[in-house]
Amino acid sequence: MKLIITADFDAYSKLEKILLDFNAQEFRDYFEDKDYGPAILSIGIVLVCRDTTLNFKRRIRFSKKDKCLYIDVILDPRQLSWKTETARKKIVLDKITSDIPPVLEKYEGVVRQHGLGEFNASRFVQDLKAWGQCISTGRR
Repeated sequence: MKLIITADFDAYSKLEKILLDFNAQEFRDYFEDKDYGPAILSIGIVLVCRDTTLNFKRRIRFSKKDKCLYIDVILDPRQLSWKTETARKKIVLDKITSDIPPVLEKYEGVVRQHGLGEFNASRFVQDLKAWGQCISTGRR
C-alpha cells in the first residue's frame, strides 16, 4: 500500500512542518509492505486548508486505472493558525482518522461491487490509527 499525503494550504495555516513529518521516509515506509487487497493499491490524502469563505468542497475520486483513492480532508485555517505545532498536528491527525474511515468503508463495497477485488478497510483503518499514534508520539 502506498499512502500519499499532500496539501493545498496557505502560510497562515502553518502546515509546512506537519506535512514534512507526515511524508518522512520512516512514516511512508509504515504502509509500504502492507497489503489490504488488490482493489486499492494507494491512497492519496489531500489536506485542504484554505480560507473558509472560498467554500471548497470535498473531493473523493477513485482511479480504476491506478487503483488509487484520492480523498480531500478539509481543515479550517482559523483552527490551526494560533495553535502550537503539537496541537496543529493533533487536529490534523484527528481529522484524518475521522474523515477517512467512512470513505474507505463505502469504497470497500464499491470496488467489490464492480468486480475490482477486495479491500480490507477495517485493517487499513487500524493501521492508519496506529500510524497516527506513531506520528503524534514521534516514534519511528
